[in-house]
Parts: sequence; C-alpha cells; structure tokens
Amino acid sequence: MSISRPLSLSTAMFGLALAATCSVSLASSSPSNQQPTQEKKAEAILSEPSFDVDELAAKRIEVSDAPSENGGYALLAKDVVIVRAQKRDLAGIRRLRMTRGQQPTMWFRNNKSSFTVTDPTLVNKAIDLDSQVATIASQQSAEMKQLASAMRAARTYDRELAQLRMERAQTRMSTLSGTKSTQDPALTSQKVAENQVKRKEINQQIKSLEASQRTTEAQLDHAVAVRDAGMKQIEVDALKAGLNQA
Repeated sequence: MSISRPLSLSTAMFGLALAATCSVSLASSSPSNQQPTQEKKAEAILSEPSFDVDELAAKRIEVSDAPSENGGYALLAKDVVIVRAQKRDLAGIRRLRMTRGQQPTMWFRNNKSSFTVTDPTLVNKAIDLDSQVATIASQQSAEMKQLASAMRAARTYDRELAQLRMERAQTRMSTLSGTKSTQDPALTSQKVAENQVKRKEINQQIKSLEASQRTTEAQLDHAVAVRDAGMKQIEVDALKAGLNQA
C-alpha cells in the first residue's frame, strides 16, 4: 500500500521504496466510510510540522498509520526506520530518533502508555521481521517503474498513430480533390500497421505487469500483517522480561 524519495505507493496497504537512497513509504489500515482515505492519512502524516522525514536519516524509511487505534510501533535502526503510529505520537518518535541517533531502538504504544526497547536481541528480531517486507517492497517498486515505462511507450505509440492517421486522411483528401500528395499512401498504411502491432504488444505487457503488481501487492499485505504480528509479540516479550523503558 505506503510518498517516497523515490515514491512508491501501493493501492492496498502501502507503497514502499527500497533503495540505497532515502525513501518514505505510506501505509494505513483499511479505511471505512467514516475514516479518512489512505491518501488523506498519508498527507496528514507528512504535513505534521513536528515530523520531518528527512531528519530520520536511513536508507529505508517507512511511515504509515498504526495497525490499531490504541497501538503502534517504531523500529529505529541505522539503515531502516519503520514507523507505524498515530499522528499524535510522531513528535515523540522524532525526539527519540534525534536523542538516540542511529542506536537501534524500538518504540511501542500500548493504549495510553508508551515505552522503548533497546535490547539487541529483540531489536535484531524486529529487523529480521522487516526483511521480507523490504524484499517484496523492492520488487513492487521495480514493477511500478516497469509499468510506468510501458505506459509512457503506449502514449508515444498513440500519438504516432494519431499523426499517421491524419496523414492518411490528408492523402485521401488530396486524391479526391485531384491534387498531388506529398505522402506515400502505401508507406503510411504500412507504418500504421506496424504501429498497431507494437501497440498491441505494449498492451499485453501492461496487462502482464498489472497482474504481477496485484500479486505482489497481496504478498506485501501478507508480509506486513506477519510483521505487525511479530512486532506485537516482541512488545509482549519485552514487557514479560521487563526490558521496557519509559
């Protein structure tokens, strides 16, 4: 599902960009008719003045809505920052990142209270949980670029076809009026036929890419759900072991 630098936006959960450059992904839980749309939630998060994603300084950054109304978590590590939180918690998460820098830290929201976890074993477990999401998100980003390229090619062929058809019509008008045309009608017709073949190939490519995107999106949704469940278990384990810090 998750604006990015570069942007990857999924239509279901979030779109996620994964690269050597900093990226921001936006996600939200499934909206109802009474809730803001995913896009509005994304805009609300990024428009929060106390939360500047550029300050997070990581190779992969995912900022999204909390998986539940009274919960949420954040993973703040050297190369990855995952924030699944309500807007009201963003300022505190930012302060935590600014205070601890790139020292691996986790933050959890549990109803009205929140706490942090710095235990290396639990933090590394959280990073491992995110690895599958990161892999699928990278695949999704690549597919989106391929689809965008194919759609640009389709528009180019459409413009060329419109021009060729206009030339063919002008040739016919010249023939009817008895004037000499500057265009070879046979050559123009050949170009039209070649254009249509290429356009059909592009259509098939676009359909294939769209089908792949739907599959990848479903895989991404599942991976995020698995990660959310794993993060919840880490929260429970930290509380049981007394590893939580105010």
